[in-house]
Amino acid sequence: MTDSERDTHQIWRGNKATFALCVVMVVAFFLLQQPNYHYFTMKHDIGINMESQGIKQTETLKQLEVVVTFPYMLDPTFKLIAHGERNETDKMQRMEEYMTCLKLTLNHRFISRVHLLYDQPSIVRYIISQLDHSIRSKITFQLVKDAVISLTAFEYVFSNLQGRLVMMMQADNYPGDGFNLVDKNLLREKKLMYALTRHGQLESDCDMKNSISSNSCAKGRYIGSHDGYIFVPNGNLPTNATKIMNVKSYKFGIDNLIIWMFKNVLHYRVLNPCKIIHIFHLHCSGVRNRDNIKRVSKGRLGLQPPTDELF
Repeated sequence: MTDSERDTHQIWRGNKATFALCVVMVVAFFLLQQPNYHYFTMKHDIGINMESQGIKQTETLKQLEVVVTFPYMLDPTFKLIAHGERNETDKMQRMEEYMTCLKLTLNHRFISRVHLLYDQPSIVRYIISQLDHSIRSKITFQLVKDAVISLTAFEYVFSNLQGRLVMMMQADNYPGDGFNLVDKNLLREKKLMYALTRHGQLESDCDMKNSISSNSCAKGRYIGSHDGYIFVPNGNLPTNATKIMNVKSYKFGIDNLIIWMFKNVLHYRVLNPCKIIHIFHLHCSGVRNRDNIKRVSKGRLGLQPPTDELF
């Protein structure tokens, strides 16, 4: 090989190495910009050491099914017995709140399906007309005899959703951060139920952070309220459970009765990891429950303070 050929060969080898290094740097830069690298950001945001709890984040945990119900207040035959006399503007605003929560739930990345229980046939057309085609396939409508009775939802869950990851939730709430931490296998194996206390944030019509009762997961503010229940139903609903839950779902203390029932009748272990799994309360309208004089959980008062522990 001549000196000229040798020099040319060395220059080519040097350029090849430089090119390969540039390719590696470009690929590394591109990967670091991808959303799949949210693991570290999420761990920092929620303030939990996931390694210490043996928690695995995965994109496959999208099987959470939500069960919810709410009245169609714009139906002329619907009577707001528990809410007092309200004008059409109030009722329309309340329906918008329900629909906002439903849409946010359907669009949530870790929610696979929403089961809406109803006893007013007119509500189905109303809801469908409000939903984009992209999320209509994620909702199941189930006609029931009396949607306002708490037992109705429990009977539906234990009859139709056996072995699935379920969240029963108040209709004026929607899921936020932390649902990637919900592990179906963990809840099933440990027979564990999460009873979540709600949060409030800035909404289009009001600032729910100003509502103390909507932020009772915060330190020193827990008052015993819960709006979302995550568990895996297994087996039949006992007869004494059906008697206990045969009450209206808007009654004062219903959340405490549900927790007591899960602990003492269904024999689940109950935790309230609302510090890291967030549901948000939306109630800016003036429509309020006026039938909260007598507590239904009297003598069966289930409480579960906030925690950042998942098991």
